[in-house]
Amino acid sequence: MKRKYLICLLALFVLSSCNKSSSHKGQSKSSSITESSINVTSKVSTSENSPSSAIPSITSAGTPSISSGTTATTSAGAPNSSSQPSPSSTSTPIPVYEFRFSQSELTIDIASSHTASLSVVDTYSSTEDIVWSVPHSNIIRFNNESTKNGESNTIYALNTGDVRLKGEANGKTAYCDIHVISSTIKPTNGTTNISIYTINDYHGAVTNEFSIKHLGTLIKQKVSQNNTLFLDQGDTFQGSLQSNYNRGRLITDVYNAAGMSARTIGNHDFDWGDEKLIACGQADYHGYSTPVLAANVYDFNFSTKEVGTTHQSQIGREYTIFTLESGIKVGLIGVIGDTCETSINTQFVMNYEFVDVSNTICRLSDQLRNEEDCDVVIASIHDGYDSTVAEKITDVSSSSNKKYVDLVLNGHTHQWETEEYNDVTFAQFGDKGGTIGKVNLTFDLSTGSVSSTNVYNLSASSLLSDVSSIDPEIDDIVDYYEDQVDGIKDEVLTSQLDGEFDQYGYMPNLVCKAIYEESINQGFDISYAITNQAREPLSGPIVTYEKLYRSLPFDNVIYIIRVHGSDIRNELNWNYMYRGNNYDALSPLEDDKIYTIACIDYLAFHCNANRYYNYFPNLEVVSYLTKNDEYYVYREITADYLRNQSGVVSTASYSGSLDHFNTGNLSNSISAE
Repeated sequence: MKRKYLICLLALFVLSSCNKSSSHKGQSKSSSITESSINVTSKVSTSENSPSSAIPSITSAGTPSISSGTTATTSAGAPNSSSQPSPSSTSTPIPVYEFRFSQSELTIDIASSHTASLSVVDTYSSTEDIVWSVPHSNIIRFNNESTKNGESNTIYALNTGDVRLKGEANGKTAYCDIHVISSTIKPTNGTTNISIYTINDYHGAVTNEFSIKHLGTLIKQKVSQNNTLFLDQGDTFQGSLQSNYNRGRLITDVYNAAGMSARTIGNHDFDWGDEKLIACGQADYHGYSTPVLAANVYDFNFSTKEVGTTHQSQIGREYTIFTLESGIKVGLIGVIGDTCETSINTQFVMNYEFVDVSNTICRLSDQLRNEEDCDVVIASIHDGYDSTVAEKITDVSSSSNKKYVDLVLNGHTHQWETEEYNDVTFAQFGDKGGTIGKVNLTFDLSTGSVSSTNVYNLSASSLLSDVSSIDPEIDDIVDYYEDQVDGIKDEVLTSQLDGEFDQYGYMPNLVCKAIYEESINQGFDISYAITNQAREPLSGPIVTYEKLYRSLPFDNVIYIIRVHGSDIRNELNWNYMYRGNNYDALSPLEDDKIYTIACIDYLAFHCNANRYYNYFPNLEVVSYLTKNDEYYVYREITADYLRNQSGVVSTASYSGSLDHFNTGNLSNSISAE
């Protein structure tokens, strides 16, 4: 009898579930949902995508506002287990093993409503957090990374497309397929405006006058406006203790939380190797991951010098598409200069090749115009203006019958510049957040083309008034990471620095002296210590670890190598040295003689554009400097050198006119110090 009752009960539950599912298709939506904004169906999905990377848990102090529009809300609480039928009034209810979203599929119209609310329904009375995640996407984001059973989470539509939302708790998984569409019918006449804000070569300048808190707040403000994008042209992270200490995650999390539209890979984004670069690209914040673009990065065999045919999508995607509120579709292609390998430590790009910029842009433009129906195509190039490239990518495509690009945003050379080629604007806006670019495009709907372009160079000081208060969410993220370096950045290395140690002379000379002394201390009888210029000057009299970091932000390892005298002579036309005190160093430099030197890895293993070693082509590696069984990078060697100085550290002792620093006196004998 009991078994028969249980079978009947199960049948009633299945019938009830089926009726509940079918009712979604036939009945009107809840009064809190507009018919035009969200369509709910009962489609059940079974496939699974990988969850997003975890990020530090930071309490959100404000609700993100990605775009204006009416908020549509739908929620469903957990079923009340006490209402389930039971064999008797005293027996335990039969548990229903179900873990699902209140809707298994959502369609959100980005044109009329940008937000929706969704909850996870679990028949267990569980207090465990339900973790929300999506594949790395710029289509949606959600307000909370975790919720309790039955709590709603707000979803924000950012761009059109499809994405699968995932909920996980207690070993159970639920999915909701979300489709973001635009029902806006693009007008056929008149004009519409597109606003593009842009930054390049930021180099981790998180503590400048216009700080990362200001920048993040500004990004969040601008992308919430209709028909507006905010873009980054590369070299985003490398340059400060606050950014480098967490290998770019501070800026990554700010960009994701603010809704940065996209960023393009730069050469210095490879400075910690591809593992850290990929991790930043995959990180998300509340479901949103800023699209990272690297269209021309392909596989490469360093031994055979053969370029592969596989695009390295783990570094960055080829392009991303934005459907604006006006109905205009904008395609963005991001590339890195095809000779930028020469500006990267060779060991970090041995498996990658940057293929031809022009061919990549032209090929992808045809794809965006013809297959994706894009109205506007923008190229983001981490490289300076090049007239040869400009000639090719501003030509009219025989396939689309339109110019390959409508606008080009540059980076890499840290310049404020605008160029016009074939009526297409090329623009670059300085570096380190000192200026923010703004480009206004006017799109003629009748001709289907950009009719005018206006460029503005906005100074950081002028933008401070636009950011009257820091966004609380951005504030929390930055404080989280800044707390990690509070005990490090203010350490005083010396309080007696006399004069300004410029990056083109005194500072690299000081570094060379520090490298030389440490090499001798570690038992290497070297003749020369060689480095390149510093990143920023160092001024005193007080030098903190943070100030030194800005001057020497790179993690260059010091290698002990044996090289030809002719290669030393050639490299010292461009770089800096300390000439030691052994017989070989004190004697005139001989081109055909082999010398033992200490040199930063970037110079020691530098390759030309054809990927052959060209600074020291015949080097023999002896060893490298270590401390506590780890690489002893040149910044830390310099920090210890300054810590050990008991008196004044004066520019007079590191002048390029002194024999041991004088690169123009290599053919003469000198005296030991």
